[in-house]
Amino acid sequence: MFGKGAPLAWLVALGLGLRFFHYGRNPALWHDEAVTVLNVIRKSFGELLGPLYASATGPPSFLWLQKCVTLALGDGTYSLRLVSLLASCAGLIVLARSARRMLAPAGAFAAVLLVACSDRLLWHAAEARHYSSDFFFGAILLALLFGTSAWPSERRAFLFAALAPIIIFSSYPGVFLYGGVFIALWPTLQREKRWAATAVLGLAIVLALAAFYFITIRVQRSAAMDAAWVHSFPNWRRPWTVPFWAVRSTVGVFDYVARPIGGILIAAALLGGVGFWRARRHELVVFTLGFLLLAVIAALVKSYPYAGARTMVFAMPALVVMIGNGVNELLIWRPRIRAARIVGLLLVAIPLAATSGLALYRVAVPWPRADTAAASTYVLTHRQLDEPVTANHWEYEYYFRGLGGEFVPEMRLLAVPVRPPRVWIVVTAGDLRARDALIVAAGERWRVLERREFSGTSVVIAAPRP
Repeated sequence: MFGKGAPLAWLVALGLGLRFFHYGRNPALWHDEAVTVLNVIRKSFGELLGPLYASATGPPSFLWLQKCVTLALGDGTYSLRLVSLLASCAGLIVLARSARRMLAPAGAFAAVLLVACSDRLLWHAAEARHYSSDFFFGAILLALLFGTSAWPSERRAFLFAALAPIIIFSSYPGVFLYGGVFIALWPTLQREKRWAATAVLGLAIVLALAAFYFITIRVQRSAAMDAAWVHSFPNWRRPWTVPFWAVRSTVGVFDYVARPIGGILIAAALLGGVGFWRARRHELVVFTLGFLLLAVIAALVKSYPYAGARTMVFAMPALVVMIGNGVNELLIWRPRIRAARIVGLLLVAIPLAATSGLALYRVAVPWPRADTAAASTYVLTHRQLDEPVTANHWEYEYYFRGLGGEFVPEMRLLAVPVRPPRVWIVVTAGDLRARDALIVAAGERWRVLERREFSGTSVVIAAPRP
């Protein structure tokens, strides 16, 4: 597949192996993932357009794909996470092929390494959320922008116009990516006076965004969702802090690309962008700066989180290519002070080594997560048929979905007048003291008969007090 690029093939194999490893170990559902899963299982295709249960969000195409998989393969976690796994694997392969064509060998190696071993991409590949798909579409548009550079500008515009509804309905940040595409193609289209092609592309983007906004975005947005991301927006009550917010958030985006110290690589990306510009590969630079600027503008008006978070994973394909080109620029740099070149190379090599080291570390020590799956299995295998269950997290609505009315979510069972002889209480919280507080609060009417601890979770058998 990669011809002479054998090192890239090995990196791709490593990245695929890491993705399948984390998918195969089947980690317990986490909070937001559980809400996505519940919506996919409970709602029809039409209802998945929104609004969604518990202020959840998700692009329609992604949720529909998940729904199709569960109808075909069942609603187990492997089925629910399959779309994310395949999107992450496909995105890695597309990016590797693009990097091999865009970059010299050393830069291509660096770019593919960052994607293959990305701590965040490995996490997203093993969860039933849409962020792997965001990365995939970012890689696809980057590959198409470069791969069609020799096409007539009119033909390119029509191609991207045809794909606009598909990508925008499949990825929330797809509109930023498409904004970057439009800005990148604009100079050539205007220079060649391709007015019709320009209008078709612009109209396709605007209509797709308008339909997506009125059908899904507007109805999915909620106060709870806004509150969850308020920390990612600038503080307009202190306008002098906005430039610092923009710099901090941008460094955070790079840190998300290459944890644990990826923020350092912003210098390599800037150098790579300058190198592309000098080589007259303006479209790649304009595309990248274009979608980043649009994301910043959206954050300035508090419409999209621009931060070192999962919402910006769509930027990773273009950013790692910029970083890879920066590596190549450093290798050909011959400064008067030799130590400057050594320092520059170290500033790239250390984050690359840290990223790959963290990926290997996660094979032995996975991400800390409440073991809601083991706690649920324990309850299901030990409870008597007539004993009800209550819990405080959304994950348990999935794990106890087969109990019907015998499972009461959100700890509501403890407040009802009917008091069965024994109940099972499952409490998940960040530390033992927080779980103790919840159990003690319940203990005003219930006494603990038995308690068992799991990672981040306590399981209690309780009986009513006389």
